[in-house]
Amino acid sequence: MEDEFPDQRAIIDYLNATYIPFREQFMEYAVCNYRNYGIKVTSRVESSHYELKSHLRNRFADLHQLQTYIKEMLCNRRQAYHTKFHHEMSRRRVTWDRHPVLWEIIAKVSWQALEMIHAQVVLAVNELQGKEPPKPCTRRLQHQWGLPCRHNTLSPDCKKLRLIPNATTITAIIGNLRKHNANDAITTVIHRPDPICLGDRPAVSGPEFKQPR
Repeated sequence: MEDEFPDQRAIIDYLNATYIPFREQFMEYAVCNYRNYGIKVTSRVESSHYELKSHLRNRFADLHQLQTYIKEMLCNRRQAYHTKFHHEMSRRRVTWDRHPVLWEIIAKVSWQALEMIHAQVVLAVNELQGKEPPKPCTRRLQHQWGLPCRHNTLSPDCKKLRLIPNATTITAIIGNLRKHNANDAITTVIHRPDPICLGDRPAVSGPEFKQPR
């Protein structure tokens, strides 16, 4: 910035004094290491304020009316959420059925989480097959979303863990997956569920993927 705008010294000094000292709180390289589930802007709060204002007939409403409108807005949002939730639970996407690793969690996590896990499984398969070069793990996906990255898939450890909600062993899962497709069998093993929820269901927290031998 100093090289591109050398004549804007006053603005550059202002940015250096006001924003740069707090860059860890808003810049992408820093905020992606916090569990924020991708929420990095205040647009949701602003949209809630705008929606609430649409319920107010004038700016002189008393507190009782304001409380009534807030309850009405929350009820509408809750109803819309449950409608979308049941819609997701009643449908599944074809891409998920291509990887047996996702079968156990299709009805347990949200579509967004499944899409992100599916993307990591595809990356892991490509890396194992040599289609993509190995890359260092930054653990950003785990920190920001609480979901497994493709490097967990490549982990050599073999631990006795449990799937949500049925307890099972890594050996049993591998045997089941080999019946379907030995070349594409990457096993998902999930630790305790995260207390923070994705929707009404526990988020998948700290899963590890294993490559069957």
